[in-house]
Amino acid sequence: MKVTFHAGAWGADHLFQGLNAIAAAGFRAVEVYADVASVYEDKADEFLFFLEKGGLSLAGAYGGGVFTDPDFRDFDEEAARSVSRWIREAGGSNLILQGGEGTGDPRRDLQVAASIANRVGAACRQEGITFCYQPHLGTVVFREMEIRSFFAMTHPENVSLCLDTGHLSEAGVDIVPFVVEYASRIRVVHLRDLRRKPVFVGGPFANAGQGTVPLPAVVGALRAQGYEGWIVGFSDDPRVDPAKSAADFADYAKGKLHLSLS
Repeated sequence: MKVTFHAGAWGADHLFQGLNAIAAAGFRAVEVYADVASVYEDKADEFLFFLEKGGLSLAGAYGGGVFTDPDFRDFDEEAARSVSRWIREAGGSNLILQGGEGTGDPRRDLQVAASIANRVGAACRQEGITFCYQPHLGTVVFREMEIRSFFAMTHPENVSLCLDTGHLSEAGVDIVPFVVEYASRIRVVHLRDLRRKPVFVGGPFANAGQGTVPLPAVVGALRAQGYEGWIVGFSDDPRVDPAKSAADFADYAKGKLHLSLS
């Protein structure tokens, strides 16, 4: 397994500060938000220069799509194609997208989302990039039955799974058996924790190792299934400086999960 950290907590204005902090924590790769591709459109070589200066490579990019509106089918496809082209030029391999606002017709929403995801995935594959859909809180692909229906309607060669332990746990999914069942579709893991309930202020997520998700068991299940893809850490606690969150995740990955950063 390959370990990286997501740079989103620094925001676009402090991206390079984030890259430096991630490198200083010992990581050799970074995941960014997909909108970085628009900031550095036609300048992937410049972004690659800054990555290499910090001893980093690009793992992939994470963003969102519309997915449930047929009128935006072409928009979703072409946006994914454009970002995928940038990811490839910057040396990355994955595009992770979430999205899909409900219209009040769940069955129709899932069918449309799956159809658009198949087209998005095919466009990414033409650019040499793996497309991963991430089930996400607030979308039509969140609860376990929604996830199962969606992935049953998508082609494995076009649509892989980004396993987000925080969102799946919030949905009530028993993650370890889910990993065993869907191992062949998983290409990226967003390793996130959940805050203990009730949560009165802030979002539901916690930095890895600080919540209720059995992350060592999840990583053990991935290891048993021969998973060799990315494990991505996040800075999910707004009370903690992102640089410290990155360093803490590096220590947690090495000490508790027995993962190597190199």
